[in-house]
Amino acid sequence: MLTGTRAKELIVQDGRVIGLRAEREGKDFFIRGRRGILLATGGFEWNEEMNKRFIYGPPLHAYTSPTNEGDGHIMGMEVGAALALMDHSIFQPGLSIPTDIVEEGGKRLYRPFIHGYPGQIMVNRHGKRCCDECFYPDIGRAIIAYDRIRGEYANYPVFWICDQSFRDVIPLINLKRGQEMDEWLVRGETLPELAGKLGISGTDLTETVERFNKFAREGRDPDFRRGDSTYDKQWGEVVFPGRKPSTVLGPLEKPPFYGAKPELTTAGNLGGLVTNAKSEVIDVRGEIIPGLYCTSNTQAMLLLGHHYDSGAAQGKSAVFGYVAARQMAQSKGK
Repeated sequence: MLTGTRAKELIVQDGRVIGLRAEREGKDFFIRGRRGILLATGGFEWNEEMNKRFIYGPPLHAYTSPTNEGDGHIMGMEVGAALALMDHSIFQPGLSIPTDIVEEGGKRLYRPFIHGYPGQIMVNRHGKRCCDECFYPDIGRAIIAYDRIRGEYANYPVFWICDQSFRDVIPLINLKRGQEMDEWLVRGETLPELAGKLGISGTDLTETVERFNKFAREGRDPDFRRGDSTYDKQWGEVVFPGRKPSTVLGPLEKPPFYGAKPELTTAGNLGGLVTNAKSEVIDVRGEIIPGLYCTSNTQAMLLLGHHYDSGAAQGKSAVFGYVAARQMAQSKGK
C-alpha cells in the first residue's frame, strides 16, 4: 500500500485498461495492472465543481474524508464509463464551528449533531417546522425541497432550535451537557429574541413552538409523525428508555432558548460508475471496459437507489471488492 500517491489517469492499450499514472512526491508514478485496475476512491462530495454539476440543492458540504474528490469518477469518465445516480446523496444537516478547518486545502469540515430528542425542533426560514427531526434523511429532504411556483427553496435555510432542558441533558458538537455556549451557538432569553437573532419571524416561531408543545405533552406529532416509525422509536429508546408519553417528543419551555443554522451536508454521494454483477465497469454503450473494475462510492449505488441506506456503502464496498478480486485472480491478464 502506497500512501501519498494519488491516482490521476488510467492507461489504456488496445482497448484494455492495463495500468494507471499516479502522482508521488510531485512526479509521475506508473503502476502496471496486469490483471486489471480496481477503482475504490470513494465519492466526490469534496469536489465543489462536480457537486455543482450533479447535485441538486443548496451548496453541499461533507463530513467524509476530504480526499473524496471524485478521482475514480473522473478517471472512469475519461475512458467512457457510464454514470448513474449522480444526483443522489445521503443528505442530512451538519454544523461547522470556527475551529473546523481541514489542514490541507483550508476547507471547512462539517459535523453531524444531535437532533430529534425532547426539547428540540427544526424550523425553516419562515419559523415553521418542516420535517421529522428524528430521521436525518427527512431533514435532508426538507433542506433541498424546492417550491417551483415561487422559484425558491421551500425551507432553506433551516434552523436547529432547543431549550435549556435539552442542553441540560444532550451534548452538542464541542459543548458538553450544560456547558456555557460557544460563539457559534445563538441564545435568546425568549423565543422572539432568539428568532430576531436568527433572522426569522418571532411570531411564527412562537406559534410553531406552542403548537409543537401542545402535542408533545400528549406524546404525538400529527404534523410530521415524529416518534411513530420503528426507527424513531429506537432512536428515542437509546437515550430515554421508557420515557412517557414519548421518548422523542418533549416541549420547549425552559429558557433560555438556543439556535444554530446547519447547512446541507452528506455522509457520501451515491452516484458513480455503472458496473455489472462482476464489478466490471460498463461504458456508455453498455459494453464492458476490459481490465477496469469498481467498488466503494466510486460505484453507483444501483443496488438500492434513492432511499435510506445506512451502512450500505460499506457493505457494497466489501462485497464488490471481493467479487472484483476474484474476477481479476481468475483472468489471464496481459
